[in-house]
Amino acid sequence: MKKLIFLIGLTFLLVLNGILPSKTFAQISVSGGCFDAPFTLTLDVVNSPQNGKNYYYGSATIGSETVAISVKWDSPYWFLRLSGKPYYLYEGDTTLPPNNKLGNWAFINEGSNASFCPQNSTIEISGAGTQNDPLPVTLSSFKSETLKTGILLHWVSETETDNAGFEIKRSIDTKRWESIGFIDGQYNSYSSKKYRFQDPNPHIGDNYYQLKQLNIDGSYEFSRIISAKYSNNGLIISYPNPTEDFITMEVPGSISVSRISVLTNKGVPVKTFETKDKTIDIKSLTPGLYFLEIFTNDGEKLIHRFVKK
Repeated sequence: MKKLIFLIGLTFLLVLNGILPSKTFAQISVSGGCFDAPFTLTLDVVNSPQNGKNYYYGSATIGSETVAISVKWDSPYWFLRLSGKPYYLYEGDTTLPPNNKLGNWAFINEGSNASFCPQNSTIEISGAGTQNDPLPVTLSSFKSETLKTGILLHWVSETETDNAGFEIKRSIDTKRWESIGFIDGQYNSYSSKKYRFQDPNPHIGDNYYQLKQLNIDGSYEFSRIISAKYSNNGLIISYPNPTEDFITMEVPGSISVSRISVLTNKGVPVKTFETKDKTIDIKSLTPGLYFLEIFTNDGEKLIHRFVKK
């Protein structure tokens, strides 16, 4: 009884001081996806705010298992977690967890997430503890496809409001980003619109991409981050590999080589050979993993990995 009185008094003080909203016991309703039945998450009045925003918790049945579920802000995303692991995210800084009237809660395709929920399963979120989804553009998909000539990005918008367009950003570490292109938007649209952009010069290995959606008033929102791996798809054979002194490449007879660069495993050039000779001297390199970046006379770029002993 004393504990209950203490919690009520604490809640009153938090509301009075503006730390919690007046709808202290607002709830979030969740349904769809892999859940056996709709369920409710309740505001944690003792531990809220967390990371500056309200924290909701509860549980639901998935198959024969009862799973702890929470909705929590972890900048720059809202996450819905199952047993502590993020399964869904919302890309936008809102005061309260957003409802998905515009469908912007996205399933996270990572690791063993399918152990609870089928891939790309959708959920419905609503309730007094949420707010209307404010994003001016709703993306239903954002995907990548690796080609011999680069990496193709394609995305689909379901609605657009005052959308000036999309700036395409690329990174090799998700920390430092560069702009590689811009695609005009539809300004205002209420039907599906398909977009595509090809990155002709991706970095070796993992590339990360993000869309910066720009509004006509200068405001903007970021999409989720996707990744794509770029390689030469087996067009090149090098030997010996690993090697100590020299490395020789075999390329298809239809390919005419104009220039060869040696890059570190982070994509930094360390040697360039303006030669058609397919055997190069790598004695001065320190031991480690490297990539051959081979440029052809017809403008194509091929990539191959080797190890310096």
